[in-house]
Amino acid sequence: MKDELSPYEQAERRAVAKRAAAILQQQIDGLTATADDVEQATGIRIVRRRPHILDARRRDLEALRTQAQAWLLAMALIDRLLPPGDTRTLGDAFKTMPPNDLRVLRRALRQAGALHDGGEPR
Repeated sequence: MKDELSPYEQAERRAVAKRAAAILQQQIDGLTATADDVEQATGIRIVRRRPHILDARRRDLEALRTQAQAWLLAMALIDRLLPPGDTRTLGDAFKTMPPNDLRVLRRALRQAGALHDGGEPR
């Protein structure tokens, strides 16, 4: 059985992938433009995306700072919970955490933008 693709087959796959990427990018651009229109009309942010850092406004930068601080707090807890070499997942470790530490870690992960479980981020 032949495991490797011929150069022609590789080129064909790359061409298909490029066409698919172009179509997806067009769809994303259309959705983004629509979301921007809705956000401008309503003032409600519906797409959570970061602007290019040089286009970021003060509130965007403050949000990044909050996320970074929350990550540092989360990682301090995770370092205690999952020492180097520990192969458990964070979800597995959640099951054995003291309730207060779990509450603090979940809050920090929400603020960092990493946990979307419907809980309050603050």
